[in-house]
Amino acid sequence: LSIWPVYKTMAHLDIATAGFIAIAAISMGEVSQLFFGNLIDKGYQKRLLIVGPLLASIAVLFPYVESYLLFFLLILCTCIGSAVFHPTAASILGGIVSPRKALFMGLFQMSGNFGMGIGQLFFSSTFKALDGSTIILILPAALLSLVVFLSPMKTVVSTNKTPISLRNVLRFFQIKPLRCLYFVQVCNQSLLWSLVFLLPDFLLSRGYSETIVFGGGHFMLLCGAALGCLPAGYLSDKYTPAKILFTGFLLAIGFLYFILGTPVLSSEVLFGALFCTGASLGCMTPVALVLGSELVPDQRGMVSAFLMGLVWIVSEGIGIGSSGVLVGLFSEDGPAKALAMIGLLLFVGTIFAYKLMSTEEQSSAAILIEEV
Repeated sequence: LSIWPVYKTMAHLDIATAGFIAIAAISMGEVSQLFFGNLIDKGYQKRLLIVGPLLASIAVLFPYVESYLLFFLLILCTCIGSAVFHPTAASILGGIVSPRKALFMGLFQMSGNFGMGIGQLFFSSTFKALDGSTIILILPAALLSLVVFLSPMKTVVSTNKTPISLRNVLRFFQIKPLRCLYFVQVCNQSLLWSLVFLLPDFLLSRGYSETIVFGGGHFMLLCGAALGCLPAGYLSDKYTPAKILFTGFLLAIGFLYFILGTPVLSSEVLFGALFCTGASLGCMTPVALVLGSELVPDQRGMVSAFLMGLVWIVSEGIGIGSSGVLVGLFSEDGPAKALAMIGLLLFVGTIFAYKLMSTEEQSSAAILIEEV
């Protein structure tokens, strides 16, 4: 998922066009999470875990094509693979009977963020070392799918027989905590995707070295997002999820505008600020997923799709699609100004996190579900 943002910069592609085709593919791929969420609840977890990583790894073929149409098709396969994998894995983790669910979900999210973090460096280094022969990078996914195929896995079938439909998914908006969680996720993920998409261009415009531009800065951002999941999961289990979400937004606001408002930072300070920004943003998704699965435990697959697939359709549209357009509106320092504008969503997310925190204080999630 992190390859396209850096490849479009390496290949000198048009930012706006790259954003538009990414959004078209992402929208089609992420909406498919609704379909896969239903298959998850019907007991197809193992098959989906085999197919997902293989499809997602199609992105390593970018250097072998030149037309925007083929780029679109490769991104679409990657997004469908992501749509297959993420809700499946989140649903399986949500079914673990343990008082440390948030910590386990944090470990899952941490691993994914580390993968995205090393993705750009791994891809760009392989591209340079092997003269563009990046197809070898599909081997880890193939090995992972083989391991899943050979491993025993207990199939869990949901007792809920609600048919899949947009209406049934949208009814989650009737549950106030889920509604707040949705908008918390949209605001958080919009800024995170915008950072991932524009960070190479932002760092390039500020004159940082190629190592930092083509993966180093991204690596620190996603390392923060990865490591932030563990303390967030632990503190969420100890205190309340909403307090963690509210705190995460406040910290993200401070670190983001520090980076954008300072013309030149030393490498050490830049890495530290990117790490803290990633930690503030990346900690929110596992906390939101755990809380969501507790609200509707008999439809964990659909809730995961609601808080991931439906969120990513909107957040990636804002974070990637609008980023390319906003950059073109400014003649100077476009990436920084575009990020500053999208960063205003963090203030909106803080409001929804506060509402969610107020809801937690008023009554338990179980009572709220019964009232709805």
